[in-house]
Amino acid sequence: MRCIFCKVDSSSSRSVEHIIPESLGNIDHVLPPGIVCDKCNNYISREVEKPFLDSRYIQERRFNFGIPSKKKRIPPMEGFHLQTSTLIHLLKVDGEEGISVCAGPNTDESRWVNSLLSSKAGTLILPIGEKPSDKVVSRFIGKVGLEVLAHRALDDPEILDEIVNKTELDQLRDYVRMVTVSRN
Repeated sequence: MRCIFCKVDSSSSRSVEHIIPESLGNIDHVLPPGIVCDKCNNYISREVEKPFLDSRYIQERRFNFGIPSKKKRIPPMEGFHLQTSTLIHLLKVDGEEGISVCAGPNTDESRWVNSLLSSKAGTLILPIGEKPSDKVVSRFIGKVGLEVLAHRALDDPEILDEIVNKTELDQLRDYVRMVTVSRN
């Protein structure tokens, strides 16, 4: 068995590869160990998925839709209480209704709380996150695309070998595996 990304022997690999990351709610669509070698799995997790998942835009979507990470945490949203110039966090807990609002770390929580208690109204500003760069998104989509193709061929080792050997897919493999996000 060879890795669909680097084409090296991956028969001793132990990691399953989530086609869509668990942090986006996927637990079902996975590739068994060996389809993606451990080295590529680690690289893709760190250099392809992480920049996509860590973008404020995707974190806001996860917050809005209540999508927890594999550790069952929904990322908080950051905002700003206008009247006290206080950084605030909006929190959701997986499986619970509603949203909690608290002062952000290293802020004067008492000033914020006193303002809330003494005012009938206030303003929270919730900045909208910038979308991830085209390169971050395209590398993520390329990774998903190649893995979906491999997933469809899981029952036929000959087709899986053909996917690995297909030179027409080499540019995609190289783009996903080797291009650094900061390069143009």
